[in-house]
Amino acid sequence: MTRTMNLLNCKFAKSICIGFSLFALLLLVAAPALMAQTGGTGSIEGTVTDPTGAVVAGASVTATNTSTGVNTTATATGSGRFVISLLQPGTYIACAVTGTHIPLDALRYWSVDLQEAYATPAIATKRLQEKGFVPQ
Repeated sequence: MTRTMNLLNCKFAKSICIGFSLFALLLLVAAPALMAQTGGTGSIEGTVTDPTGAVVAGASVTATNTSTGVNTTATATGSGRFVISLLQPGTYIACAVTGTHIPLDALRYWSVDLQEAYATPAIATKRLQEKGFVPQ
């Protein structure tokens, strides 16, 4: 009976060692993928167009974190598309027409229809006239 118990303990110990070894191997293989994750970031993407609706290739688009003042810039592709990625959480507000940074506490001009922010009332009026929301 003692010999049977020793044999069972030996098989159990081997299976534990093999299981632990497989787990350690899995960690080694998966570690680079796990470290490559960028938790807590976001992105902004869209298409840059002019007042007529034509795409603007090569346009520079900047997102400014109003809490930290950090600027992140992207350039629009030939089809006007841009992606600004790996943004830290925060508040990002820029004038839709001029790209001017607008602090959140200074934001006064916003189009609900266009979902755009404007730096001044003159810029807001001009944009809304161009889009046909306000008579010229």
